[in-house]
Amino acid sequence: MKPRLTLLICCNLALIFAQLGWATPVALQIGEAETAYAKGEFAMAKRHYQQALTEMAKQGSSNGHLLYNLGNCHFRLGEYGMAMLQYRRAELFIPNDQDLKANIETLADKLKLTTEESRPWFENIFFWIHHTSLRTLLFVTLLVHLAFFLIIALRPWIGRRAWLNIFATGLAVYLPLCISLLIASWRLKQPEGIVVAPTVELRSGRGVDFIPILKLGQGASFTILEKKPAWWKIATGPRQEHKGWAKQQHLREVGAWSLLQGQNITPLYAKENQPSAIDSNQAQK
Repeated sequence: MKPRLTLLICCNLALIFAQLGWATPVALQIGEAETAYAKGEFAMAKRHYQQALTEMAKQGSSNGHLLYNLGNCHFRLGEYGMAMLQYRRAELFIPNDQDLKANIETLADKLKLTTEESRPWFENIFFWIHHTSLRTLLFVTLLVHLAFFLIIALRPWIGRRAWLNIFATGLAVYLPLCISLLIASWRLKQPEGIVVAPTVELRSGRGVDFIPILKLGQGASFTILEKKPAWWKIATGPRQEHKGWAKQQHLREVGAWSLLQGQNITPLYAKENQPSAIDSNQAQK
């Protein structure tokens, strides 16, 4: 679980720019983080990555590779719930990254989590939405949109039969892309979260006096149904069959839609730390 080569290059550039007085706060924080990580100072590297992401968040942006590296720092520190949280956030930007996929699988195995989930039938039809970031899907849809209307504009200069064939082909590509874009947007607006404490009890009501329904371990994912002061109502399980209330302090929101839209994302990084002590054994590569 090494930091990215591209970020190592950025680190070297940051050092050069720093000498010239050109370095940005983000570049400086990345450089400090890479140096600390290389020395095995993972807590220090984590703080610098958080600060870099906070600076980016102030500008309404984020970065999947930085989130990946922040997750690696949490993993090295034994903060497995927080590691899964950052990996899930990174997945929004770099869903096809093989290192990220491998780390999520390794962490899920370590925490004995199941990665299987029940999906609506329409998500299985438009399967590519699970392997493509929203930004990429939007970009491709816009290109096809332009191409499709170009086909319509060329109607006077193309034979009727040939034009109908081209039009039908374009429509067969354009409509599924538009539908998949709507589905992807809908999925990201569903508030998802991760358990970051060692364990959390799911209860039948909002308070410790209510009956425990289920105990969730760190790294477990869930859907947020309702938010109240100090308590969240959540749903979890392959089919979201388990519903109940859990203490908010043990949970973190992935913040998918806010991350991708750049809306009020500073709180996702600023001073976001492990809520309570967990196993601090050093993670293996």
